[in-house]
Parts: sequence; C-alpha cells; structure tokens
Amino acid sequence: MPERIFGVAYQKTKETTDYSEWIKESISLSVDIIRLLGKERNIFDRYEELSTSRVDALLENTYKQGFNDGIELLKSLLYEGKI
Repeated sequence: MPERIFGVAYQKTKETTDYSEWIKESISLSVDIIRLLGKERNIFDRYEELSTSRVDALLENTYKQGFNDGIELLKSLLYEGKI
C-alpha cells in the first residue's frame, strides 16, 4: 500500500501540477532556514520529520477511505443494482 500511495500522491501529482517548482522552492527555503538556525538546526529537522509523518498518515487514511468507498460503490452496483 505505501508504494501505491506514493505513486498516486507524488508521481501523478508531478504530472498535473507545478510540483517541480514547489520542490525547488522548498529546497531553497530549507537551506535558508537551516543556515539561519545554525546549531539549532535540529529544531527544523524535527519539524520536517513530524510534517512528513503527518502527511504520510493523511495520505494513507485517504487512500484507505477511497478504497473502502470504491468497495461500497461496487457492492451497491453488483448486489443492490443502484448507486
């Protein structure tokens, strides 16, 4: 499932958005923030870890809900003949 989530969330997003520009700007901002923080860089590192974990959980839950919704729709169509 994580591979599928990554494929949908990131690979397909790259095809339909300004993803590469967002990445370039994010990297530039990260470098600036780390430079400004100096020895306190670990604060930013921890923030990035938490942000990544949060986004990963959101994406996983969204994927699961979409899968469950698809199953319910399929059941409605196959067994109840309705949408």
